[in-house]
Amino acid sequence: AKLVHPILLSGHERPVTYLKYNTAGDLLFSCSKDSTACLWHADSGEHLATYKGHSGVIWSLDVTSDSRLLATGSGDKTVKLWDVQTGEVYYTWTMQAPVRSVAFAQGDRRLIIVTDPFAKRPPTILIFKIDPENPRNQSSIPIRE
Repeated sequence: AKLVHPILLSGHERPVTYLKYNTAGDLLFSCSKDSTACLWHADSGEHLATYKGHSGVIWSLDVTSDSRLLATGSGDKTVKLWDVQTGEVYYTWTMQAPVRSVAFAQGDRRLIIVTDPFAKRPPTILIFKIDPENPRNQSSIPIRE
């Protein structure tokens, strides 16, 4: 029988809230209640990067199919679009409620954002058009709500 050796990912200071492989399966992204997202080499567990910029728990994340852009959704009512390699925040969307989930559509030209019910507001689903070629130039107005 083959022994399976688990990979220990030690980099977050609080519980992990979400994990996501990139399309190729060689990278693993995690986010946590410590307000950070991390990047790991999937096979070895080597910690490659930490993305800092949120002020609340990060509940969800997604990465584009080419692994260039990372989206994170947080309880601080923001969604951030990051450069995976440099860790630079390209764009921040500010919502009216905590963000529960984010996901890129196939083709990486749409981003869906789901917010929690908050202050008598119902949960909301918003869809934003994404321009992956000009990541700093995003629209703050959803194409659907």
